Amino acid sequence: MPISRVLCGFSCALSLVLACTEKDEGSTDGPEDETTGTATTEPQSTAGDSTTAAPSESCECSEGDPCAVALCETVAWTGDEEAGDDAQVVANLKCALEALRDRKVGTVRWTFKAGSGQFDEYGYHQILADGTAIESRGGVSDLCWWVEDPVTLVTLKSPATFTECLAMPDPAEQFRCLRLATEADLETCIEGETDCGV
Repeated sequence: MPISRVLCGFSCALSLVLACTEKDEGSTDGPEDETTGTATTEPQSTAGDSTTAAPSESCECSEGDPCAVALCETVAWTGDEEAGDDAQVVANLKCALEALRDRKVGTVRWTFKAGSGQFDEYGYHQILADGTAIESRGGVSDLCWWVEDPVTLVTLKSPATFTECLAMPDPAEQFRCLRLATEADLETCIEGETDCGV
């Protein structure tokens, strides 16, 4: 075997050993960056870095909790002008507005139908003692429908507002007060998702 071939083989083997040794001495825990050939360090996750925060306990109103108890019959409103002439609907509406005014812990529900199915909505307020409520709504509104109903922790309008609503002579306006009973959103519990057919 020619001496030049032996020397070449020895030189190649030596360069491989040296390259491996240098890499071991300067290695990090992360994977090697393909563009630079240098090792990168993986960022370490820390508790609380989650991009989607879990809903707080204030979003919870489980079956059996006082806030889940129905305070009144569901206010079932239709788009007909005669809806305000239905004594039971008016009584249910009065009960719901009084519960919102008095911050009575429990749930008030409503439904709204109009336009031969074009609008078929529903919603509820789970009233909490501190003037907040867990609100949700869903159903069909014109060309859109809720695939997943949103749930939000909200601040209720002031008791004085509901007193004014109860004094309104038109039940349709009172029903509007019920549907729009909130002042501001405090926390999104469930984002919700709509489908508008486009």
